[in-house]
Amino acid sequence: MFLDFKAATSQTNSNTQSNSYSTNNTGINFSKEVFVYIDGNGNISKGTGSEIIKGFNNAGMQISQIDEFKNNYQKPVFIVTIKNFDILYTPFYSTANIEAFYFYSSEGDTKYYKGFKRDKNPTVRFYSNESKSGEYIKQGALSMKDSTKGIISLKAYTNHLEKNLATNVIKSFLPVEQQWRLKWMGLY
Repeated sequence: MFLDFKAATSQTNSNTQSNSYSTNNTGINFSKEVFVYIDGNGNISKGTGSEIIKGFNNAGMQISQIDEFKNNYQKPVFIVTIKNFDILYTPFYSTANIEAFYFYSSEGDTKYYKGFKRDKNPTVRFYSNESKSGEYIKQGALSMKDSTKGIISLKAYTNHLEKNLATNVIKSFLPVEQQWRLKWMGLY
C-alpha cells in the first residue's frame, strides 16, 4: 500500500548535545556553498537528508548534496549520520527511537568526523597557519523518541519521522538568529 494517510496524534521528544570549536570567532559562513553528505542508504536517511537540505536552503545557505565521502572537501561540509533507528509500525500505534549525529567543518576537513561518530572525543587542534580567516567545527548528537496513536500509513509515519528529525538537526545546528528567521517564515 502506497497510500499516504494520517489521522493520528504524535508525541515526539528529542535530546541534543552539540559542541563547537573555532578560531578567530569564526562561525557558520552563510555566503559560501556547503556540501551536504548523508551517511546511510536507508529510506529514512534519504528523506531526512532532503528535509535538511530544504531547511538549510530556507535559512539562506547554498547547498550542494554530494554522494561520496572524502577526507577533505574544497568547501564547507555538513555530514549527517543516522546511527540507530528502531521503528515499530502498526496502522494504529507506532513508536520509534532514532539516534543521529551531525558534523560540520567550515574548511571541509573531515579528519575529526570518524572520532566524533564513534562517540570518542578526539582532541581538536587548530594550527595558526592552517586558515587565515579562521576555522569552525561543530558536531552534535541527537536522540529522538516518538509515539504515534491513531490511524496512520507507513509512508505518512516515515515522513513524520523524517521531518521531525530534520527539524531537530537544524535547530541544534543553526545559530538562534537563523532559527528565528525560519520560524518567522513559518518553515518550522
